[in-house]
Amino acid sequence: MRRSSIIVLLAVLVCGLTRGVSAHIGDRIFLLFEATEADLADIDIRDGSVEDWEDVFGEPSLVPTDFFQDPTVDAFLKILKIN
Repeated sequence: MRRSSIIVLLAVLVCGLTRGVSAHIGDRIFLLFEATEADLADIDIRDGSVEDWEDVFGEPSLVPTDFFQDPTVDAFLKILKIN
């Protein structure tokens, strides 16, 4: 009896704590493409150019600035440590 009530309590806690978890943050949506065999035949991986990749998939949805942290976040954390 005690073991089953602990399991039920843990299940309720897990469901209650994970209610607000979401894999989607913000309003940006990134498309994932699947290449067909015909598309892969059009891509030359030996020439060092990305032009044929762009012809198949279009413009990139992620750019290098998407991977940088906002510089104001670090400044805010430094202010908190000083005070």
